[in-house]
Amino acid sequence: MPIDNPMGTIVVERVIAAPPAAVFDIVTDSNNLKFAALVLRVKRIEEGRSGGWSVGAVREVIGAGAWFREEITVVDRPHTFGYQILKAVPPITHFGGTIEVTPAPGGSRVVWRSSYDIALLAGGKVTAALAQRILQLAFGQVLDTSAKKLAAAASRS
Repeated sequence: MPIDNPMGTIVVERVIAAPPAAVFDIVTDSNNLKFAALVLRVKRIEEGRSGGWSVGAVREVIGAGAWFREEITVVDRPHTFGYQILKAVPPITHFGGTIEVTPAPGGSRVVWRSSYDIALLAGGKVTAALAQRILQLAFGQVLDTSAKKLAAAASRS
């Protein structure tokens, strides 16, 4: 299936009541993928070119029923973060994921996008539709928990 018609596309959007830099830092910290209930483990396999979770870093994400090895491809703080799934179980073809943060009334607008195909042997369109629902929930949990943590930090200041 070509990139212009992927089996699954996830778009999750929130406005978070905090400045873009603070929002960017919390939502792009790979350790915070664990804010999603189904994410069991996140581990850095390779340091990024500038250390830590910078461009070139490779992470392993283990979730209930899935495993991903991903490379961070873009870090343009505080605006854009990109990643590419290199390998996955179930097997997928990933067309890239991005998190974009822009100023908005009341704080910062965050848009998380990801598109993919799932191999026919792994369930194809049926699995892609199920994965879409699960990933939308997981991405939403990361953004919602990030918003709560930023609000709590602001109230302590």
